[in-house]
Amino acid sequence: GNTSPGGLDTLLSSLRNKFGYDAGAYESTTKELTSNKIFARLDWNINKVHKLMLRHSYTKSVATSPYTSSNQRLYFSNYGESFPSTTNSTALELKSNWDKYSNNLILGFTSVRDDRNPLGSNFPTVVIKDGPGEIYLGSEAFSTANQLNQDIFSLNDNFSIYKGAHTITVGANFEFAHSYNLFIRQNYGQYTYNSMADFMSVFTSTPVSAYQFDRSYSMVDDVVGDGSEAAAKFNSINLGLYAQDEWWVSDNFKLTFGLRLNMPMWPTTPREATNFNDSIIPKLEAKYDPVSGSNYDLKGARSGQMPKTQIMIDPRIGFNWDVLKDKTFQVRGGAGIFTSRLPLVWPGGAYTNNGMTVGGVSYRYTSATSTFIPFNPDWNNQPTYSFFYGGKDPIPQGEINIFTEDFKYPQIARMNLGIDKKLPWGVVGTVEFMYTKNLNNIIYYNYNIAPATKQMTGGPDNRYIYGTSTNIKNYSYIMVADNTKKGNSWNFTVQLSKPYTKGFQGSIAYSYGQAKSLNDALSSQNSSQWRYVANVNGRNHLELSRSNFDMGHRLMAFVGYKKEYAKHFATGLSLFYDGISGKPYSFVYGNSRVINGEDGNDYALIWIPKDMSEINLVDYTKSGVVITKEQQWAALNEFIEGNSYLKENRGGYAVRNGARLPFESYLDVRVLQDFYINVGKARHTLQLTLDIFNFLNLLNKEWGVHRFVTNDSYKLINVEKLQADGTTPEFTYRGTTSQDQVRNVSDPDSRWRMQIGIRYIFGSSKD
Repeated sequence: GNTSPGGLDTLLSSLRNKFGYDAGAYESTTKELTSNKIFARLDWNINKVHKLMLRHSYTKSVATSPYTSSNQRLYFSNYGESFPSTTNSTALELKSNWDKYSNNLILGFTSVRDDRNPLGSNFPTVVIKDGPGEIYLGSEAFSTANQLNQDIFSLNDNFSIYKGAHTITVGANFEFAHSYNLFIRQNYGQYTYNSMADFMSVFTSTPVSAYQFDRSYSMVDDVVGDGSEAAAKFNSINLGLYAQDEWWVSDNFKLTFGLRLNMPMWPTTPREATNFNDSIIPKLEAKYDPVSGSNYDLKGARSGQMPKTQIMIDPRIGFNWDVLKDKTFQVRGGAGIFTSRLPLVWPGGAYTNNGMTVGGVSYRYTSATSTFIPFNPDWNNQPTYSFFYGGKDPIPQGEINIFTEDFKYPQIARMNLGIDKKLPWGVVGTVEFMYTKNLNNIIYYNYNIAPATKQMTGGPDNRYIYGTSTNIKNYSYIMVADNTKKGNSWNFTVQLSKPYTKGFQGSIAYSYGQAKSLNDALSSQNSSQWRYVANVNGRNHLELSRSNFDMGHRLMAFVGYKKEYAKHFATGLSLFYDGISGKPYSFVYGNSRVINGEDGNDYALIWIPKDMSEINLVDYTKSGVVITKEQQWAALNEFIEGNSYLKENRGGYAVRNGARLPFESYLDVRVLQDFYINVGKARHTLQLTLDIFNFLNLLNKEWGVHRFVTNDSYKLINVEKLQADGTTPEFTYRGTTSQDQVRNVSDPDSRWRMQIGIRYIFGSSKD
């Protein structure tokens, strides 16, 4: 593509001259975080039984975060976010202790005020396709109308009874949250162009149509940006009741068992789109999906309806066995069911993406459509649905977020077993195993897509092909949140540790773990949970595969030595090592919207060709030079042979997160110097510390480097088009033979950093 400095400079000057907009720099960016914190605490010993504690914390921060460019994405520096945030948190705790009873009561209140804004002056979002890569400029698409006000009140009470060998605890937890969440993505409009030449035409008298236009906007007022009433305003309640018994069955065996009941409730009812419930849902459920071999099933999901109140039952049991009764050999373990919280932004989507509050349009220009998409630089006067389809803006419209009737909070079953053994020289050895199984993980489906009707031809890849049409035009995404039991993880750890003895301490641990999932739910938007998952046969048909959180191998080590001398001094040195497998990632097609028109994003997993006959490469021209398909295959074949995952899996589909980045190593160093002053029987200490983080990078700029793949997916092969039959694709390979083209260096994570600290420790007793 045309991403030479000269071409980018021309783009910048054209934006300034014609539209008065400064997109910022493209070679370097600066990130900044300022944070002010205040913490206060008051303790009152009321009497021998009761103690009262009051604390308050205040945090105010502002993060300025332009996006970081990668090998397939170029961001101008004003494409980013400014994020001021203020949090106040207050807690009142009353502890009461009697001879055979105790009680702990905590009342808490937290308020959060977040206001995420775009950098630079207001301007529409522009995405320019550049071969397999993309260029981003203008206002960051998800910061144009983004405010969060949240007030949370909590009450937690634990009452314990001490009765012989039993410690019985019963308790309750109550949490009430009020949320105001304004989020209107792409509120200033987002224009996607197929090439740099297409976008540069907007500065001429013969502009080319944008390939796609996306925008969401308020349907309850005319406000663009912050301050709109088109926000999710709702209350949520979570009630927890629990009981536990710690029972010393014998002097060396403790059994702990308990039961927790969680009951999430949604007292605020979302606005109901009756036409959607009465007319649209029956149409969706009448659609036959050939991939699954059944019709769409919304499982009772309806507009204006939150998941019904259910009691989540979580039993737990654990044990600790001092085998030899001398604390030298311990066996411990447990099993239970655990219910997690649900980020409120996910259910919040039902209160704003209900077809009545936030509207939206996603219009794609093709030769079959008649509406030209002109570029409009006025962020406050962007087109709505009616511009492209005529008439008035329909109600309801935009995105729909609904939950299946029996939707449950995420829930897992987990068990672990560990052994601790004292070894010679005071070393403690540990072996531990943990297994986790999903019981109710979250999964998303978009039912506003036309089911696939044909499969790919021209090679062994026979995946289903999706067109670009939706079922219902006045809706963008119809997102249904459901549960899945698929997914599990396990990890195994062995460790040797040496407790602090004569100034020395240390440990070394090796862990290995695997995790599998359908969807890791990494976004705050329900639609994005669905849009950005690599797949073969469509995003509604995900395969169980390696999770983004799959750990792989990990080696951690720590060694520290501290020496006191001359009665008033001590010097210490500590080393911390962390080595871990590189992050998993996927190989996908660039421009895959040609074969998977569900969405404009490129997340179709590639077919890994075992020879040239399995990929229909075509010649392409670069800078006036024809790159033949034979030359492309030679480069692609060498790249595949140089990648262990691709080499071992030729002749099949790549799987999500099948590949991994190389193993990474980090070393932190701490030097400590104490100065002692003895006052009576108390020792006062002035402590100076020097921390060097990522010390390896200080020694060699190639060491301690943290690498990543943009969005955990690399566009290895580019889809050019489908042939006239509509099922045979043509491909190009525009990469090199080097594996380095996949990897981006994370900055500043890859830089060494130094921190100096000073601390005064009052009056610790020498006895």
